[in-house]
Amino acid sequence: EDMETNTYLIFLAVCLLSCLLIFWYKKSFVPYAPNCGLKFALPPHWLYPFQHRWMSFDISNDNQVKHIDDPTQTKLPCIHYIDEGREHQKDAENDICLLFCHGNPTWSFLYRKMIKKLRQHYRCISIDCPGFGLSTAPKTYTFSTQQQATMLLQVVEKLNLNNIVLVQQDWGGPTGFYVSL
Repeated sequence: EDMETNTYLIFLAVCLLSCLLIFWYKKSFVPYAPNCGLKFALPPHWLYPFQHRWMSFDISNDNQVKHIDDPTQTKLPCIHYIDEGREHQKDAENDICLLFCHGNPTWSFLYRKMIKKLRQHYRCISIDCPGFGLSTAPKTYTFSTQQQATMLLQVVEKLNLNNIVLVQQDWGGPTGFYVSL
């Protein structure tokens, strides 16, 4: 009987603590870029030690992408990506670029440990597909492989990437293979 009482009290304490943490998080939460639909804060630098980069994309204009410095300044959906290791490239035309293509429901965070090590030798780019990670997607976005690949191809062209080595996982496979064609 004492064991059941103790278990019950521990369970209640854990539930109460969880409720307090959720309340604190929601109360302290400030969206980073509410204009483009980003409804959560950026991960802390110690956990995700990369410079955040952004492009807006217009689904009504064949997924045309353009660089933006601040996602709070656009109402268009935003694509988040990281571009690390460029400073180590001696010959941008011929050096290898690793393009990380995540699956569903992951994002560039999946590759953070690999990129931290590989950026010393290669240019490493990881794009959060629309609707995943720190990227946003319009309500009309279908999340089809074709649509994801078209957006990814636009970003590859905009960044002028050459000598790409694909690092793919899950749904990033079909998306990346489309880009490789």
